[in-house]
Amino acid sequence: MSDLGNYVNIVVGGDPVIVDASGFPSYSTTRVPDLSAPAAPTDLRLRQGDLSGSAIARYQASRSNSINQVQTCIGDPNVEANWKDAGMFSGGKATISGITPGTTVWVRVRTAGLKGIMGTWSDPAKIMVV
Repeated sequence: MSDLGNYVNIVVGGDPVIVDASGFPSYSTTRVPDLSAPAAPTDLRLRQGDLSGSAIARYQASRSNSINQVQTCIGDPNVEANWKDAGMFSGGKATISGITPGTTVWVRVRTAGLKGIMGTWSDPAKIMVV
């Protein structure tokens, strides 16, 4: 569609009667936001960070250009109270630092949706940090 056709559609709010009279095709100018909770990130992988006491998490978020919450656990990962926030990270990578070398740490990730609706947690992964 030409730029002029886009302009006509926007100005008349996609009204098909007016757009038909203009000779340009009509289309909807309204979008319904997806307010559902995002799916859990997949393919969570951990590797040693560049500095001692750090780890790098890589994962596939269900939405592009996502903001993801990362949590760590150094105790039993089945006890919800053991999970601590490591931060909010954009995209599919998080660098986690401040871990005592020699500690085994569990990591999980979830994606933030619209209006603050948080998705479900990924399956956790673990690594011994050096």
